[in-house]
Amino acid sequence: MTVAEAGQSNSIFTLALELLAHPNVDVHVASFPVLRKRAEELSGSARVAERKHPDSTFTFQEISGLSLQEAFELKGLPEATWPHPPLARTREGLDTLIVVDAFFNAACEACWSLNEKYIISCPMAPLDVARNLQPKWKLLFYYPV
Repeated sequence: MTVAEAGQSNSIFTLALELLAHPNVDVHVASFPVLRKRAEELSGSARVAERKHPDSTFTFQEISGLSLQEAFELKGLPEATWPHPPLARTREGLDTLIVVDAFFNAACEACWSLNEKYIISCPMAPLDVARNLQPKWKLLFYYPV
C-alpha cells in the first residue's frame, strides 16, 4: 500500500516490479485511483516484461478516497511540493544537491563534517529516519521532528 505521490510510490513500485521476476509471486499494489495509470504503464513496460516470470502476476488495487495532492487541491492549500532547503534557489542559481540514503551513515557524517546541505532519500517515515540520525544522548532531552 502506498500514497500516490511519486516520492513515496517509486520505492514501492521498484520492489513490486522486482518481485515479478521471481516465480509464483502475486504482487498487489494498493493506492489511490490517480496512480492506476502509472502502475499499469510500469507493470506493462518492455523492461518489466522481459524480466517477469511467466507464473507471476501484477494487480493494482484501488483505495477509495482522495490522494494527498487531491486533498490539498480540494482544500485550496498550496501544491504539495514542500521544497526542502537544499532545493531552494539562490540568486546565483540552484544550491548544490546531495541525496543520501538514510542508512548510509558515513555519507550523512560526511555531509555534517563538510557542513553541506543534503536530502535524505528513504521510503520510511521521517520520524524513523530523524530518530536514527540524532545523537543518542539528545533523545533524553527532546523529541526530534
